[in-house]
Amino acid sequence: MILQNIFKYNFIKIKKYIFYKKYKNKAIKHKQLFVLFEKNNNAFEIFLNTLKNKNFIPKLNFDIDKSIKIANEATQNRFYILNKKLSFDKNINWSNPDWSQDFSNFKYSFYQDIKLKTYTNNNINNLGPDIKIPWEFSRLYHIVDLAIAHKKTNDKKYLNIFVSHTKSWIESNPFLLGVNWLNPMEVAIRAINLIYAFNYFKNENISNNFWLKLINSLYQHKIYIQNNWEIFYKNNNHYIADLVGYFYLLIFFDLKRAQNKIFKKILKEFETQIMPDGTCYEGSTSYHKLTIELFLLFYYLCKKNNLSLPNKFKTKLNKSINFITYCTDFNNNFVQIGDNDSGKILHSFDFSQNKKNTNKLISHYKNFGLTIIKNNKIHITYRHPTYKKIQPTGHFHNDSLSITLSYNNIPIIIDPGTYVYTSNKFYRNKLRSFNNHNTFFIKDSTSEQDIFKLNKQVHKDNTAIIKRYKNKILINNYYINDHIKLFRTLIFNKINNNLLIKDFVKNSTNKIFHWNFIFHPNIKIKKLNKNKFELLHENKTIFILKSNLYFSIQDAFYSQEYGVLEKCTKLKTLKKIKNQKIIIKLYAAKT
Repeated sequence: MILQNIFKYNFIKIKKYIFYKKYKNKAIKHKQLFVLFEKNNNAFEIFLNTLKNKNFIPKLNFDIDKSIKIANEATQNRFYILNKKLSFDKNINWSNPDWSQDFSNFKYSFYQDIKLKTYTNNNINNLGPDIKIPWEFSRLYHIVDLAIAHKKTNDKKYLNIFVSHTKSWIESNPFLLGVNWLNPMEVAIRAINLIYAFNYFKNENISNNFWLKLINSLYQHKIYIQNNWEIFYKNNNHYIADLVGYFYLLIFFDLKRAQNKIFKKILKEFETQIMPDGTCYEGSTSYHKLTIELFLLFYYLCKKNNLSLPNKFKTKLNKSINFITYCTDFNNNFVQIGDNDSGKILHSFDFSQNKKNTNKLISHYKNFGLTIIKNNKIHITYRHPTYKKIQPTGHFHNDSLSITLSYNNIPIIIDPGTYVYTSNKFYRNKLRSFNNHNTFFIKDSTSEQDIFKLNKQVHKDNTAIIKRYKNKILINNYYINDHIKLFRTLIFNKINNNLLIKDFVKNSTNKIFHWNFIFHPNIKIKKLNKNKFELLHENKTIFILKSNLYFSIQDAFYSQEYGVLEKCTKLKTLKKIKNQKIIIKLYAAKT
């Protein structure tokens, strides 16, 4: 499969080069390219009326209150994008929405000539420009929220802003020029949002000249994607987004012959990227969620247009949804494993309609490498080192044998998240390192690595030991760090929800080992003695940690969503061990 993708990757490079030579000069001279309808004539009116009478876009459940809130802000030209509050008096700068960024100088650059930088600075307050800000803004999430708000209230202000903002974006982003035509995934997501907004507003009193502009732009989105597929040696969520966005465009333009080909490609990527246990092969729960949203949108579109899907697709999709449910505690706290860029396709699409009720105490996802213990009191994850060569490593973290813990729906021991990508390499790599996960290790070389690659050792999915007893559950695995096997056993007591962690190194060694436990910002740590700590939430002790290690309390960082960084605390220690078992007890405080 990898060899096949290498061939396709090289073919796409040649195709993009031909596209570059053919259209660069025309684009920068602002010549009209790939215009489906030159003007508002009889042919266009027939096409538009066909679209208006066609019922081809599925109805989805949206968070109405969230949509109205976003729509109201948008009518004031105020937006909240990846933890940045953006506000404009009148004219919106789509390619440079945050004035601290410097992407406007690419406004009239041909997209293939734009080269983005990765910035390195160990000052937490000194971030470089982040391309995700204009990209996320130009996905045009908010136009669907405007449509939902209009449908709910029938207030014309939402319609007027939809027209104004859509027209502004098209006119401010000439085809093939600037950063908003740089990434095919962004183009595909924008196309999906434009199509959903069109479907909501299509029978409103809006001029044909506006629809002409929008439909021609969507046609250019189609042309762009089909000439810029994101095929890599190991495909990822980008290629899925390309395919699903393109499929929506093919349905929109009723191009049935091409639909069948893309339909098959989407199913093929589903089989490759969604593993037998229903989990995404990119090693991230958040990217799993993003990928499954794409496949759900594909599923609903097929269902709406009477396109039959194989039963094995639907069965595995249900497994994927179950995984999201098991990764979520009963207060809707979703556990972060691996990267989290806060990605969405449709901003207010309500996933809760798809979640399944769960009653299993333990679920083991052997392909992903995650064991989850969940009841109405506790939520625990144990991260296995599972990895196969076919998997891309860009969104994995160095988190082998790491655990997370939530009690009474209060996150206690947490995965640190992501924070940023290109705008600060130091913090990007810091938050995905061994040193920022709840595990133990000898050597950590994460800081030296490319921001979208991680050196992962192949580890089979059959090394986990999981035993279910009457009153307890035992989970055990190992990974290799600095040529040494490190073992961790977690024992969960079903009666009192207590945890016992046993760490062991098989071979005698005088090397120094590091241990970390990172706590949610709302958790405060009180030292009782050199090896015992109280974990407090709102000044109440909820858990006790006791060990034969001597931990110190240190500062750490936590990112719940992309672009957000909070200070938190961690317990950290270093120790030489030689055939010694390390014991860490975590037990709930008596109430």
